[in-house]
Amino acid sequence: MSILIKGGVVLTLNPKEEIFPEGYVLIESDKIKAVGPVDKLPREYSKEEIIDASGCLIMPGLINTHTHAAMSLLRGIADDLPLSLWLSKYIFPTESQQVNPEFVYWGTLLAGLEMIHSGTTCFIDGYFFEEEACQAAYDLGIRGLLGQGIFDLPTPDVPDPKSNLNRAEKYLNQTLFSSLVIPTLFCHSAYACKPETLKKVRQICNYYSVPLLIHLAETDSEIKEITDQYGVA
Repeated sequence: MSILIKGGVVLTLNPKEEIFPEGYVLIESDKIKAVGPVDKLPREYSKEEIIDASGCLIMPGLINTHTHAAMSLLRGIADDLPLSLWLSKYIFPTESQQVNPEFVYWGTLLAGLEMIHSGTTCFIDGYFFEEEACQAAYDLGIRGLLGQGIFDLPTPDVPDPKSNLNRAEKYLNQTLFSSLVIPTLFCHSAYACKPETLKKVRQICNYYSVPLLIHLAETDSEIKEITDQYGVA
């Protein structure tokens, strides 16, 4: 399968920061084979699909580096509140009642469509029932680094926190690693996960060669809480 995108302004973002006012991008299979000005387009190339991008900008896809994509379905529940109040009084109670596999699939699908519409082609996510987020990403054809959420508190898919590490390893064992989707683990925060949990999750991530995702130092109150509890910030 080959795709030729031509006619638009090509913003390469390569080391030379080249810009081609009327350029092309030639894709073969899942690789970019050539980029350049249209007048230097190779004469011989497969013509399976040609996209006329005249009047458009052709550039690498954007990467959304922090999402809880399924929470697109929770928009408008509460705004303009301190984070701790927003979570404890509104988000966590709502999630405990509403979040299930179907919720995560459709919420991630909605968020993914919005990301694609804005030029985002990869997202880094952390939430519950993350297998469903993986399925949504596959269905959309968007890349993702998708983390199963871990708390030392009851959650929608792990009511007993003692099972959170088993749930995490099950997710990594049963989810397909691919060039499109990479499963990983997401510890909510240093205040929602005990030090022992964080250390064990770090070990699991090291074993599977995936990064550990976490909220870190989001607010002044969190920094004070961690400093008071552990003596370090």
